[in-house]
Amino acid sequence: MNEIEIVKYFNIVLLSEKDDKFFNIHECLVPKHLKYETKQEKEYFGNLETEIIEFAKSRKYFNQFNNGSFELTDKGEKAKRKGGHFEFEKYENNKENKIDEILDLDIKLKKFELKFGNKILVTGIVFTVLNFLITFATLEFWKRDENKNEQKKQVVNPKKIEKQETIKDSLN
Repeated sequence: MNEIEIVKYFNIVLLSEKDDKFFNIHECLVPKHLKYETKQEKEYFGNLETEIIEFAKSRKYFNQFNNGSFELTDKGEKAKRKGGHFEFEKYENNKENKIDEILDLDIKLKKFELKFGNKILVTGIVFTVLNFLITFATLEFWKRDENKNEQKKQVVNPKKIEKQETIKDSLN
């Protein structure tokens, strides 16, 4: 039996209208999809059932109980919601590709942030140095200007004011 045929019947079992807690492969396939009358049909079904069980257990779609019944695992329920085995694999592959894309974008973003952060750091250092130089130069100019702007105390020798003699007017 090839894998495509196994997956075809596995999907029929997976997507059949059954109680997902306890089901039997025979009940899912025989009444609607396979005949189970001749010895050859019974033998074919036995081989198919074994292959489906191995396929489902190896990929963790089913859990098997001691009485021979099965239940869907969480993965099996997801595969049922997605529409079967191949659809679920496509979904998982797309999911992995999206995760890879997100990780790539995250790495690019971190590189950009690192470059941008370094540029901001260098710019900050340059501004700090320029600010320091401007402040230093301004202080030096103020010191020079302070000496020029100081008022010199002018010492004025007071002159003695002499009494003016009153001049007599001759006309008077």
